[in-house]
Amino acid sequence: MHIIANRISLCGQVYDTTFVSNRAARMAEELSHKYGLTIAKEVRSA
Repeated sequence: MHIIANRISLCGQVYDTTFVSNRAARMAEELSHKYGLTIAKEVRSA
């Protein structure tokens, strides 16, 4: 578990976790809208 959490394979290669952060950001934005919260993009553009 520790190795995967740190993005390192058993062979020492670095895993690409871009998709994880992109999906997490998208879900956070969807939940923010659902619950009427302000998101960072809205604060920045105001």
